Amino acid sequence: MKINQLKDKKIAIVGFGQEGRSLANFLKKKKIKEIFILDEKRELKIPAFFKKRLGENYLRNLSEFDLIFLSPGISPKRREFERCQEKISSATELFFDNFPGKIIGVTGTKGKGTTARLIYRILKKAKSREKVFLGGNIGKPLISFLEKADKKTIMIAELSSFQLQNLKKSPRISLLTNLDKDHLDYHSSLREYQQLKLNIFRFQKKKDLAIADLSLKKRVEKINQAKKLFFSLSNKKSNAFFENGWLKVRIKNKERKILSEKEIKLPGRHLKKDILGSVLLASSLRIKKEVIAKIVKSYRPDKHRLEKFFQKEKIIFYNDSSATNPLATVEAIKSFSLPMILILGGKNKGFDYQKLCSTIKKKNKLIKLVILFGENKDQLKKLLPKDIKKIILSDFKKIGQEIKKNLSFDRGIVLFSPAASSLDCFENYQERGRVFKKIIRRTFS
Repeated sequence: MKINQLKDKKIAIVGFGQEGRSLANFLKKKKIKEIFILDEKRELKIPAFFKKRLGENYLRNLSEFDLIFLSPGISPKRREFERCQEKISSATELFFDNFPGKIIGVTGTKGKGTTARLIYRILKKAKSREKVFLGGNIGKPLISFLEKADKKTIMIAELSSFQLQNLKKSPRISLLTNLDKDHLDYHSSLREYQQLKLNIFRFQKKKDLAIADLSLKKRVEKINQAKKLFFSLSNKKSNAFFENGWLKVRIKNKERKILSEKEIKLPGRHLKKDILGSVLLASSLRIKKEVIAKIVKSYRPDKHRLEKFFQKEKIIFYNDSSATNPLATVEAIKSFSLPMILILGGKNKGFDYQKLCSTIKKKNKLIKLVILFGENKDQLKKLLPKDIKKIILSDFKKIGQEIKKNLSFDRGIVLFSPAASSLDCFENYQERGRVFKKIIRRTFS
């Protein structure tokens, strides 16, 4: 839908979080007069310009609206929306329908943030005469960039499954980092979640480009007619891989060494995969390898993602609070070969922890202690191998004391990688990570 078609519409924005606010302000600037804010939080402060419907019955009488914009995380399958499916849209869909430039989309169960940031930094350096933006599920909502954009603008859009669910367009260039289980407390099934993720490719055309992990080749190849490129840590049949200590890219049978593996400062196999995807995408745009190598060499992990934030003699503390599912924690554990205290727990989003428990069992000689906290601590205790030492933590504020009391090695790792959502005790994983770091610094400084 084009913006000029909204002029005389009666519009509802369901959910007044960051994206809802950004959309409301955008529509106000476009002089849309009838904008209703619908939210279950009764105490929300809504600017006087907007009409509001707050509290328990905020979804009543939806048939009176011409268009209903759903914020991420609000399911269009709710009973209240059954009779108005044709009216449902999202800020992401409005952005895609009206953005004049090129959209590069990034999604995946994990790694989409690191991958999107790397692509952004590479393109920002290489395309200094053009506008290059980064937004979506990361940073600012996409709709906030619409007024600044022109035909030459490049938008790096990090997209969640929530943002992909209403889309009927795909980015010209799309990248899928990986595909596992997540948000099963929201989506009706694993299949639904993964199908929504694959929407990033679903509407691509012949001249577009789809990039994915090689393990997803069978799922991606038949989804559209776009050109396909794949990356893998070590499989030389892919288009980006590591070989003999070098990161290499092969496109149209032309192979290039981009940089030495020793020059990459990011720890962990999964972060190296994020680099592969980013480098492959940049290479497909014919960006000079010197520019790509310079950005990759200088890049450091995002906050809360295997973030080395504190060291006490030979004990190194890592904050991996962004590990909101078991897959991320599995990869984090595999990144180290030193004695370890592992900290797990939070809100379970319908995960299967079998792979995580299997990894912990294989690493039982290195994992000296598992500290469990949060809503699912008792569930995890039952699932973990019996021969692994475990401590149940009832008060997160005491985590520093518990680590100090049970530290049984002189050289090793303390890894905070929860494998669960933060929403049982914290506003988000960022707050969870900040609290953890503050407690550790106060305890060990």
